[in-house]
Amino acid sequence: MADDITSRLPADPHAEHHLIGTLICHRDKVAEAMSIVTPADFTDDRCRSAFENIVVLEETSDAPDCGCFALELSKRLPNGWDQVIEYIDGSFTAPSVAWLCVNLERLSNRRKLICDMSGLTMDAGRVVAGDDDLMEQAAAIAFDHMRTMDRGDDSTDLVAELHAAYSRAEAESMQQTQQRGVPTGFIELDGLLTHAGFMPGQLVIVAARPSIGKSAWLLDCALAMLHKGHNVAIFSMEMDREEIANRVASKLAKVHVRQLVAGALDSQAFERLQQGIIQLAGRKLHILDRAQISGAGIRAKARQLIAMDDVSCIMVDHLGLIQPPNSREQNRVQQVSALTRDLKIMAREIGVPVIAACQLNRQLESRKDDDKLPKLSDLRDSGSIEQDADIVLMLHRDDYYAQRTSTNFIATNLADMLIAKQRNGPTGRVKLQFDATTATFRNLTNRAQP
Repeated sequence: MADDITSRLPADPHAEHHLIGTLICHRDKVAEAMSIVTPADFTDDRCRSAFENIVVLEETSDAPDCGCFALELSKRLPNGWDQVIEYIDGSFTAPSVAWLCVNLERLSNRRKLICDMSGLTMDAGRVVAGDDDLMEQAAAIAFDHMRTMDRGDDSTDLVAELHAAYSRAEAESMQQTQQRGVPTGFIELDGLLTHAGFMPGQLVIVAARPSIGKSAWLLDCALAMLHKGHNVAIFSMEMDREEIANRVASKLAKVHVRQLVAGALDSQAFERLQQGIIQLAGRKLHILDRAQISGAGIRAKARQLIAMDDVSCIMVDHLGLIQPPNSREQNRVQQVSALTRDLKIMAREIGVPVIAACQLNRQLESRKDDDKLPKLSDLRDSGSIEQDADIVLMLHRDDYYAQRTSTNFIATNLADMLIAKQRNGPTGRVKLQFDATTATFRNLTNRAQP
């Protein structure tokens, strides 16, 4: 099968031949060709070898003109001057170099895609990998080839980048209200974040002890993003889609979820729910509720959603429930390290912020009541979480602990969101309102909640 595929791979040996001849006659175009094609892009062995020798001579030869350059090249070719003449007879004009190179690169990319996909097809037929691994391989192949086609010149100049940074800063200073990041909906928190929200490529960790409200905060954040016109995807391994829908409906109707499930809503609650649904029309919150999913499965599905619906943010609830790779060969610390590294790479590759919930160590519970504010050292299972994350947020509610220890408990309905780490930005602490009835976090100020 492999031989059959190889024999039918797209190629243009005539274009390869013409390119070599044109480069011999127009040495000043060799550098341009080297920036587009490599020897691996040639299918004809003689042309590939000739191009390799042209590259070597371009870097080492002091030949004063094309004639001397051709003479030096003839000494390095198997058929000498006869081979040079053969190439020159097929030479084109200098402007054709870029056109020839781009077409040869395109054919080379297509051959690589065909070979990669045929290898994947053979793996699928032999069932040598799990379904998630096969999905990840397929998505990675397609994504890598899309990036290859779109990359253009992948080099950059520092001074040009500095000019670009100046232009961005100038535009930002002239338009202070411009929203650059994906907003959380929490005004004081967005004010502390460097870009007034989460930026593409960032890995954001939201950490807390169980029952503090990690999932509730993620849903509040997702709803705020939807209201700002951003599509969101939530990978939930803890709650199924019906539970999530009920929680969101509870927030919109401003009633306890038990009332909603029982249908015990008054006319005002029904009206609030209906208006909330209308406001979300046209926006998409994708819910993926597989109880078991690997990092590879998340990455494959995330790529699909971004291509299909222009998703602006990926949420994962939560890190500890992702099926780890090579679970039999690694301890828990190594598994978590691999997962956070994969999430960070995924965020960079797909170009959206990835927000992952994470549990804190149980040791926090044993500290004194006045010392239960979480710290980075409380992150569970691995120090790599802190290392790989661009932003670490930690959620805390004094009420949760006070109601368990105080006989005269009076709820403050307050919560703390700590920015424990922010790459290129300040750390800090933000007060939020917490509505226990609907498990909803809100801005503490009287300003409108987005």
